[in-house]
Amino acid sequence: MESDEPPYARFFRSSFSKPADRFSGTSSSAAAYSDPETDADPERSFDRVLDLATRLFEAPMGIGSLHANGQPRVVATDGLRDAGLQNEDDGGKARLCTRTLQSPGATVVTDATDDSRLAEHPWVAGGPGIRFYAGAPLVGPQGHRIGTLCVLDTEAQSPAPADVDRLKGLAEMIVNELELHRQADAWDRARQQYEAIFNHTYQFTGLLTPDGVLVEANDTALEFGGLEREEVVGTPFWDTHWWQTGPETQQKLRAAIEQAAEGEFVRYEADVQGADETRTIDFSIRPVTDGDGSVTMLIPEGRDITDRKSQERQLRKEKRKTEEALQARDALLESITENISEGIYRSTPDDGLVYANQALADMLGYRSVDALLEADPVHFYADPDQRADVLQRSNRHGGIDGAKIEFRRTDGTTFTGLLSATTVRRPDGAVQYYDGAVTNITDWKRQEQRLRQSRERWRRLVEKLEDGLHISVNGEVRYINPAGAAIVGAEAPEDVIGRSIQDFVVSERTQQDAVEDRLRTVYQEQASTPPRELEIVGVDGARRVIETYTVPIEFNGEKAGQTVFRDITEQREMEQALREREARFRSITENVSDGIYRSTPNEGLVYVNHAFVEMFGYESVEALLQIDPVQLYATPEARQESRRITKEKGHLTSPPASPAVAWRGILPFIDRNRRLQMRRVYPGLQVLEFGSARPY
Repeated sequence: MESDEPPYARFFRSSFSKPADRFSGTSSSAAAYSDPETDADPERSFDRVLDLATRLFEAPMGIGSLHANGQPRVVATDGLRDAGLQNEDDGGKARLCTRTLQSPGATVVTDATDDSRLAEHPWVAGGPGIRFYAGAPLVGPQGHRIGTLCVLDTEAQSPAPADVDRLKGLAEMIVNELELHRQADAWDRARQQYEAIFNHTYQFTGLLTPDGVLVEANDTALEFGGLEREEVVGTPFWDTHWWQTGPETQQKLRAAIEQAAEGEFVRYEADVQGADETRTIDFSIRPVTDGDGSVTMLIPEGRDITDRKSQERQLRKEKRKTEEALQARDALLESITENISEGIYRSTPDDGLVYANQALADMLGYRSVDALLEADPVHFYADPDQRADVLQRSNRHGGIDGAKIEFRRTDGTTFTGLLSATTVRRPDGAVQYYDGAVTNITDWKRQEQRLRQSRERWRRLVEKLEDGLHISVNGEVRYINPAGAAIVGAEAPEDVIGRSIQDFVVSERTQQDAVEDRLRTVYQEQASTPPRELEIVGVDGARRVIETYTVPIEFNGEKAGQTVFRDITEQREMEQALREREARFRSITENVSDGIYRSTPNEGLVYVNHAFVEMFGYESVEALLQIDPVQLYATPEARQESRRITKEKGHLTSPPASPAVAWRGILPFIDRNRRLQMRRVYPGLQVLEFGSARPY
């Protein structure tokens, strides 16, 4: 059936009559209502309805949230500030609403302390002690759950079903209002895009059907050609006035349209006819496709590049003006802020303050910079006569640096500030202006007090350390705790302070080099040293072994090293004695004909002598230690019986006295080749026990 509408009408309808649905097929519908590119304000939609919900249930608190991409965002709250919960993070607030988000309808919890899911929530278990909870999910147009509306009370409630239905209705009101805002915003943006494309651009822009019929042209193109819209709309584009510069131009345009209709972007330079002259444009045709990839329209665009050089010259001129303005502003700011820290000002002899920053206004208690500039600078001083003295000193010396001044705030309170100022003069020598800065040193004084307290706590801590600790600067001991003094054989720390670290290092070159290398690492490279053992000579002449490590620090403004050390002399002596004892043990066991072994419950054999290895026919000690001791017995029962007797009596003598062990002095063993060897052996076992009383 034929339509009376023009052939281009369908392109307007398909492109601009309905905004795109931002909910279709997505799981993040709430993002559409909080998109920063839109003008939608979800808080505006929530506030009024949230107030109605809390009034409906006479509840003191309410929360409205949106859940976008799995992340909750609290959009509006009511009553949380009074409950002291306004600073809680969105995750803690939104966790109360997770259950509602997953429920098919409204969720009502009459007493949260009896609810397994909510009882452990910090708002329920602790302050403010939430008891009642009612919430309804926000369901978007496509059925997606985009958020929640909930009310909270510190007292249990059993609401009427009608009130719960009203809560669901309020949730629907929020969704409807959000959707209205979103659609209105989409319509507005679509309209703005249309106007920007067709009427608010200096480019020649239009719309074509895929076969090249002109659907629309913007005002710029029409004015350039001296044309009315009715003269060209509905005409093949190559037959319009703009393209009557020659047959070649028209043929090239038709070929470009056919190429664009296949989905390609086409761009080239072309000469077009205006009302009075021919101009050269940067011309392009961009295809527009639908969801199936089919080309539905073509967008021709042309940018006049004839005047490009003139525009570039104009741009350079504007750029130069902008740069000059920026340089002038930077020069002003640099002049004001040079050598200035906090409160910044500029004053003149005649006008008083002509510039001040917000920090100075806050410092002096003024509500704004404008109010500060209107005040007489004399009122800034606790002693009004002091300002004249400051100006006199600044004029005499060209400025003042770090003068302690007692300033007065608008409320009458005073504070001590450091004033630095510079006097700037004209070429004739007259004072042009004063640039100055005021630093409130009240916080500095507090910081100094805290620093002193921190140092005192540190001193008390290290004085009680059992390990030694000393601080050195360039190898000279500046501090040592009592434990450290005792380790180096001194009666008191004063006997060590002031001495060089090298005084305590033994004369062996390796030790001297090690200490020098560690000092270089700390002082020059500002790096920590790993733990290391060193041998030292104490004040009492005794040699000791210490374990030490050092970290770089700053001590009273100087680079220093802080060293922690402990005396391990006794530990090393015990280790040496243990090694000697082990050597004697091995010397004895390796020179006897009896097979000797040691085993543990978890690791099995941990030691055997060579006689034991030869007795069982293994090639080496290592090979025997790798096997399971059960393999040495003809039957597992023989080993189990042996272990049972040793666990009960603590040892096993030879021959076994128990009639249950039918060994008669002979134990059946298996050698490494799995051959049964009936050997007459007299096992003698001694069970060793540790603190756990587990027998070996």
